Amino acid sequence: MKKITIELPEKLSRALDVEADRMEMTVDSLVEGLVKKFLQKQSVNVDEQLEDDRRSAPRLKIKQSAILYFKTDNGRYGLYKSGDLKDIAQGGVLVECDNSVSNGDLFKTGSEFELIFQVQEGQPPLRMQCKVCRVTQTESKTRMGVAFSQPDPENHQVLLEYLN
Repeated sequence: MKKITIELPEKLSRALDVEADRMEMTVDSLVEGLVKKFLQKQSVNVDEQLEDDRRSAPRLKIKQSAILYFKTDNGRYGLYKSGDLKDIAQGGVLVECDNSVSNGDLFKTGSEFELIFQVQEGQPPLRMQCKVCRVTQTESKTRMGVAFSQPDPENHQVLLEYLN
């Protein structure tokens, strides 16, 4: 958590104290809530930003197409789905898919798939085994936070070089 100190006119400071007392909360909590509401009105995904702050590895924002390959039950054939990478880190990615390509049976916590994507122009695509950790849906999009489950050393090294 980062501490921010601001100076306020005396009347505004007293008004914050009174309102916080009335709402039975601290001034810090009141101001934090007001800032969150402001950012949400500006279309900033505050919850996603807060999640990023708790991660062990920093995330890099990215706009990159990807292919998600899900094996069928018999393991011989599979289903390919398209998606977009939104951010990437050493341990995983945030993938977004249009609901037109989503499949409730596949896009759920615990599902495993192979993610195929390219980190830099001119390089061969990386193939990473992934496991879905979290899923959120809107009317038009499905977002999945996925972890790399069995990183291939060669592909993982290319990813680390890209992130650094």
